[in-house]
Amino acid sequence: MRPSYRTARFLAKESRKGKPYEKLGREVILALLSQPRWITRTVESVRFVDRNVVSRRIVRHFVIPKDKKARPKLNKRYAMPVYAVRKGQFISCDLLDGSGRSVSLAPLQDRCKLSYLAVLDLIRTAGIKEEPTLYPQLWRIIESPQASDIDDLKQLLQGSTAGRALLASEMMKLVEFLTRNYLIYRVIPKSSLSQEQVLTMRLERRVPDSREDFKMAGELPPAGELQLRRWLGFASHEFRHEFIQTAGSTHIEVEAPDGIAIGHRVLDYLGAGVKPAFRKKPLAHLESRGTSKRRARVLVPRTAPKGAYAVTINLRPGAGVMRDAGQAIAGFLALLVFIVAARRSYLVAPSLIDAAATLLLVLPGLVALTAARPAEHPRVTRVMVGPRALTVSIIPLSAIAAVTLITDWPTTVLWVIGGVAALLAFLQFFSFITARRATKMDVIDAVAEVSKKEDHEILPASVEATTPPIVLPPLTRVG
Repeated sequence: MRPSYRTARFLAKESRKGKPYEKLGREVILALLSQPRWITRTVESVRFVDRNVVSRRIVRHFVIPKDKKARPKLNKRYAMPVYAVRKGQFISCDLLDGSGRSVSLAPLQDRCKLSYLAVLDLIRTAGIKEEPTLYPQLWRIIESPQASDIDDLKQLLQGSTAGRALLASEMMKLVEFLTRNYLIYRVIPKSSLSQEQVLTMRLERRVPDSREDFKMAGELPPAGELQLRRWLGFASHEFRHEFIQTAGSTHIEVEAPDGIAIGHRVLDYLGAGVKPAFRKKPLAHLESRGTSKRRARVLVPRTAPKGAYAVTINLRPGAGVMRDAGQAIAGFLALLVFIVAARRSYLVAPSLIDAAATLLLVLPGLVALTAARPAEHPRVTRVMVGPRALTVSIIPLSAIAAVTLITDWPTTVLWVIGGVAALLAFLQFFSFITARRATKMDVIDAVAEVSKKEDHEILPASVEATTPPIVLPPLTRVG
């Protein structure tokens, strides 16, 4: 038997003997359910680090709950579950306190023990018989680095009346939540009981970008036609950021690297207790053009319903001479080649031929000046790969035109090159126009009113009572 499973049996055994483990699981559960009472505000900023890696900086303001039953007590200190991180999506994690100093992160095994005791307490509270196979199943789904399949656990619960009641209850959503997320605890001494706490978590996570990335993430990749339009610059690249609104107000800011403009942005409410990937239609869908091309800001007020949200922003090539000059160069090449083709019979003197060929060969230098960006951000390179390829294709066209001019190749080749250059100029101009239209900004902030139709969530207002179902208030999107 694996040592981790022996740990699960040991914790279960000790928690039945009246040891400190007995109350710890219940206190973790109550701390999670009462988060709206002690977490006041969450501020998150997202920035692109690489082509498919983003850095998240999440700042949470909270206080120690007044109710002692919602304070997980561990060696005369309180271990508060402040963060939940989706399994399998983050690369690194770092914690900072309010003054910017590093905060030690408890070992994964210790954090898993707290989450395991919480789930075990739910099982016992429901009156389910503790069979020997239950402990390794619970520990496996808590400790697993990926979101675990809990079909075996559900099948075990189906075998008893109490288990079926748990499956049908709201508490099963909490069990599923703990199986999909790692909890990050902040250990606070008793002396800080009356002080407001600020904790910052910095982590990096991967986002799917290529078809292989989507396949590995278990998601459907974009259609081939949509990928082609994105490559040509006719459609926007999308960045989707999912987060959980549990307590307080949530402020999200996504910053685009220099060279990318943020256009249309959407805030979706996916509901409570569901996996966002399986929500086909959002319960609330709010659209906005925003007020900034460099930053997309979203505010979910504390009165909004708890659950999963997703922010989707459109990324377009940013404005600038170095990114928009390709269309002008392609148009100039088309015009020059058409003139040379029409007047080729008059270009008989070697000096005239050399002058025209030299003029054609100057264009590759302009293309290099426009397309070469050695210090460019990888995400910008990803968004610009199609328009840049169209610009670079001017180089071989210009070279072939020059070779045709100084050799005996037929004039038809020049007409074909001129037509291809004109097509490139049109494609790049159309891409430029669609990008500018897609990144048109509003002057004022947008506020939208929506109504909730399903997935009411019940959360305890304290550890003794519950609130009535929540009705969606206005959701505000800033910038």
